[in-house]
Amino acid sequence: MIQDEKIIKAIKVLDDVKIVKDDGNGAYILKSFRGQISSFGALIMTGTLLSAVAFYSSQGGSNVERQKLMKAIYKFIKDDSGDVKDTALLEYVIHNNTVELKKQIIDAAIAIKLGMNAYTLKSDEQKKETDND
Repeated sequence: MIQDEKIIKAIKVLDDVKIVKDDGNGAYILKSFRGQISSFGALIMTGTLLSAVAFYSSQGGSNVERQKLMKAIYKFIKDDSGDVKDTALLEYVIHNNTVELKKQIIDAAIAIKLGMNAYTLKSDEQKKETDND
C-alpha cells in the first residue's frame, strides 16, 4: 500500500475509534494523542514491541485514552471495521510477535500520526474552553 493510501486509511481509523471529536466548530484531535503516538514509536525502538503495546493498552495514570491508539493500530493492520477490545492488539502481539508484525505496527503508527494532520489539534485547555462555550 502506498503512503497516501495508508494516510487515508489512518484518517478513517482515527474516526472509527473516536479519537476524532467534533465540537460543532469542526473535527479535531487532542494534541496529547499526537504526543502519545510519537512516544509509542520511540518506546518500540528502545524497548520491545510487547512491552510497548502492553503499556499503551491501558490508560494507567495518563490523561489520554491511549488504549484508543492501540485499537486504531489493530484496526489499521487487521482491516477490522467492527468494534474491538482495548486489548485486541496486545492479544494479537502475544500470539504473533514477529519482526514483520513489528514493522507493520510501526508503519501503522506512522500513518496514524500523519493522519492526525488532517484535523485541527487542540490542547486540553482549548477543548475545555470550547466545552464551556
